[in-house]
Amino acid sequence: MKVSRLKTPRLTVWLVASIVLAILAYTTRQSDPLLSITFYKAHLMSLGGWGGYWLDRLIFPYARPHEFVVPTDQIEVDMAGAELSEFECEIALDPRVHAELFKAASLRRAIIVAASLICVGLAA
Repeated sequence: MKVSRLKTPRLTVWLVASIVLAILAYTTRQSDPLLSITFYKAHLMSLGGWGGYWLDRLIFPYARPHEFVVPTDQIEVDMAGAELSEFECEIALDPRVHAELFKAASLRRAIIVAASLICVGLAA
């Protein structure tokens, strides 16, 4: 009998860390104000990174970086050397195109998360 593992949403650890930092900021506000501000800012940064990641996933649901990484053992090559995908419609893409799409999607995600972190950091 196989026991299925409970799947948690992505970056749940960062969300929990953000909640813990918010609780620490609230509990230390009377004893040490500087420590409270440090916890509060760390809470904002972890929440901003978490929100930026999910913002990227919501805006671009079909252009995630991991979708452009194709393992070399799963690539079928026809006589002309074009890659055949295993989707319903066959798309002939050069592996270099996959690499460029992966780079672009990763850079896009990094820019969105960085912009989210900057917005959260400057707003409060």
